[in-house]
Amino acid sequence: MTMKKKNLITILINSYNGEKTIQKAIKSVLAQTYKNFEILIIDDASTDNTVKQIKKFKNKKIRLYINNKNIGLGKSRILAQSKIRGEYVCILDQDDIWNTNKIKTQLKFFLNNKKIGLVATSYKLVDENNSTISLENKYYHMKNFQNYLSYKNIFGHSTIMYKKICAKSVGWYSNKLIYAQDYDLTVKILAKYQFIFLKNCFVKIRVSSKSMTNSDIFWSNKVNENLIILKKIRNIYNLTLTNLIKNYYCVCKENIKLLLKKFKII
Repeated sequence: MTMKKKNLITILINSYNGEKTIQKAIKSVLAQTYKNFEILIIDDASTDNTVKQIKKFKNKKIRLYINNKNIGLGKSRILAQSKIRGEYVCILDQDDIWNTNKIKTQLKFFLNNKKIGLVATSYKLVDENNSTISLENKYYHMKNFQNYLSYKNIFGHSTIMYKKICAKSVGWYSNKLIYAQDYDLTVKILAKYQFIFLKNCFVKIRVSSKSMTNSDIFWSNKVNENLIILKKIRNIYNLTLTNLIKNYYCVCKENIKLLLKKFKII
């Protein structure tokens, strides 16, 4: 099937105090070889020059909404749902950058198979200086991916494209989770629809000391939300007790490791 103009794609960017990186993220979208898209930006009442940086782009593809007050990423994502016009949705975090062929490559898989609900790609983790930390593609050939998915979100959120109708059918972003909504949505879509995971690296995901995942408030909620999702995955895939215990251990181990790093013990 050929790419028709009706295949509108919405790129959703949730921004908050990202003045140093937001322009690079937007430029990587505007440079895409596939051009039938809109950029929907929900700014969560930034206190820096993020909005000013966004407004420098005089491009009709960009729709900017600014929250009157800071409501958090979770509520901002839910707010964005009603504003999405596209048939397909891509997520781009304000710190991250796309390869120019990302959208075009992913869309081809949707157009060739109507049963697909989500397409994700490999990605590079980069630091604040854009130096590569690691290449995340080790789950590409895993047939039992659900065992890995149950203790870690192996799909980088800035890599995914999902079909809007599929996300709506599974309840879209949870209003009960704050930090793991992306993880939860991916799990729900994968449980009901086919997916494609591309080995090709199309995204640079930036690891920043100022990101939400490195904030103090994050630590008190992360383990609890991951365990909620683990329970959901257990029910969806009928994980054995052995797998459940193993994955529960991995959730706890991963977060203990993060805490030790936070307090510079390791």
